[in-house]
Amino acid sequence: MYNLKFLLLAIFLYSSCKANISITSIDSLISVTDDQLYENNVDYITQNAEKILKFSELNNYEKGKLYGNFFLGVTARMHGDNENMVRYTFAAEKLAKEYDDKYVLAFIFLQKATIYKEAGLYNSALNFINQGLTVSNSIQQYEKRNCAKGKLLVYKAICMSYLNPEWKQILRINLEAMKLLEKAGKPFGYDYNYLNVASTYETLGELDKAEFFYRKSLKVSTGNLKGMGYCNLAHLAFLHGRFEDATNYANTSLDYQENNSNKRYRDIAEIYQLLTKIYTETGNTAAAKKSEKLFEYYHNKENYTNELFKKKLLIQLLAKAELNQKDFEMEVSKKSRNLLVFSVISMVLIICLGMIYMKQVKSNRKTIEKNNEQLSELSQQINNSFSEVLELAKSDDPAFIPRFKEVYPVFYQNLLSRYPDLTIAQIRFCCLLRLNFSTKEVAHYHRLTIKGVQTRKTRLRKQLNIPSDADLNLWMMNLG
Repeated sequence: MYNLKFLLLAIFLYSSCKANISITSIDSLISVTDDQLYENNVDYITQNAEKILKFSELNNYEKGKLYGNFFLGVTARMHGDNENMVRYTFAAEKLAKEYDDKYVLAFIFLQKATIYKEAGLYNSALNFINQGLTVSNSIQQYEKRNCAKGKLLVYKAICMSYLNPEWKQILRINLEAMKLLEKAGKPFGYDYNYLNVASTYETLGELDKAEFFYRKSLKVSTGNLKGMGYCNLAHLAFLHGRFEDATNYANTSLDYQENNSNKRYRDIAEIYQLLTKIYTETGNTAAAKKSEKLFEYYHNKENYTNELFKKKLLIQLLAKAELNQKDFEMEVSKKSRNLLVFSVISMVLIICLGMIYMKQVKSNRKTIEKNNEQLSELSQQINNSFSEVLELAKSDDPAFIPRFKEVYPVFYQNLLSRYPDLTIAQIRFCCLLRLNFSTKEVAHYHRLTIKGVQTRKTRLRKQLNIPSDADLNLWMMNLG
């Protein structure tokens, strides 16, 4: 009997030591990964974050789950993966509040600002930035506090530039951010901040200062950001009439942009637009026409991918906001019921509880109204994308199906999973019915006879086993 107890005790102590060793190693990995975050080492961070999150979920280690989700949200933003950026960022936010980690929470607000800025909701983005700045004041460690505040101010200046910008105020914010980042002693962040300072000086007409900070950014930047630095120097050289320098800088910028695995079509388009101006000024007509065509190609590609990105992000944010709203209203209802019960039972405290209840109801009503405003704003932007899909359908545009998939993902996925043998033409026809096009409208917009459309409907009913008395358009709408 004693031997059995001793054995169980030994097993327990071994398991505890093993768990502690594992948790200690995870804490060390979190620290190392956090350092790599400032070096912009995306692949290294992603690999470590996945290990941290997997271990922590298996062992229910709250700190590991927090940092795993946080790191994966950051790398998702760097990869342009908006679905996972929203998923991991919102998961990390909940954990950061429970764990009361001010450092991570400040960066979570920065992540949320990025999400809302990418969706075109600049006022919401600024609101999250201001929340992040408030939280960052509570960060105890000097370097981390300055780094968080510096990065938040960098993004505050970016968001403000989209909203009737006051450039002198933006310059003050950028310069303050620069001081904080330099105090933090972290190189990652200088590059973007120096570019922002320089471009603000350029907008204000102080070109010498602009060039100084563009060159400063080149010393600490890599990849796309280095390419942007050279593009801006090319622009300044062009303004000064130094066309040879401008051409050299522009071509160097292209080398960084086009050879990067994560191409930024907007920046490449900007370079070709500048080269078009340079070649036009120097009389090189053939080169100017070639650059102009390349500018149009990358400009259109940027607009198309950017719109798809924004619409996917808006749909995802709308779904998330609706879910949060539902959870919040359920919580409000539960709290209200509890307060009423207590007010009845506790006759002595009925007046105090009544005042608390009314205050709570008023506060909750304000929060619900604020959430509803956000939902309304998101819904309006979604409705705009629905209108665009209708216009593409009417004009029989090749971009109709890709856009339709973004706006009606559930319907499209259900249709293909249930009926994988449908042809492209049949899928397109089903999409038109899902949009509630009548037989006459389908015939008009797609150059068909009414009889021809009716024949297609009959064949589709047979193939999909849809009863003859069922409304075909309504059936499609119920599919998703």
